[in-house]
Amino acid sequence: MNKELTTQFIDLLEQVAQGEEARTKALSFQLITKVVPMKEYLGFLVKDARYYLELNEWLIALENTVSNLYETDIKLDKDVLDVARKAFGEHINEYDWGHTLDEMTK
Repeated sequence: MNKELTTQFIDLLEQVAQGEEARTKALSFQLITKVVPMKEYLGFLVKDARYYLELNEWLIALENTVSNLYETDIKLDKDVLDVARKAFGEHINEYDWGHTLDEMTK
């Protein structure tokens, strides 16, 4: 169940990334040695998460994605974050992910 919810969260994030180009071109992030637009950055996070999902490491995929979104101060709709909250399941309190997700709400 949690892997499916994590996949659903990543799918929703990919949809957000696809809509990013129309929303803003001003927001960009330092990604190791280059600055990338928000759409490309979100695409990178989605690709990374899908890699871990293929290895059946859904919790690593979820934790890495949420952590990177939080550290770059990306805000998402409550509905998208509710899927992530459900995906964490019993792991929600391991790193206070509930608080982190609350801070990321638009």
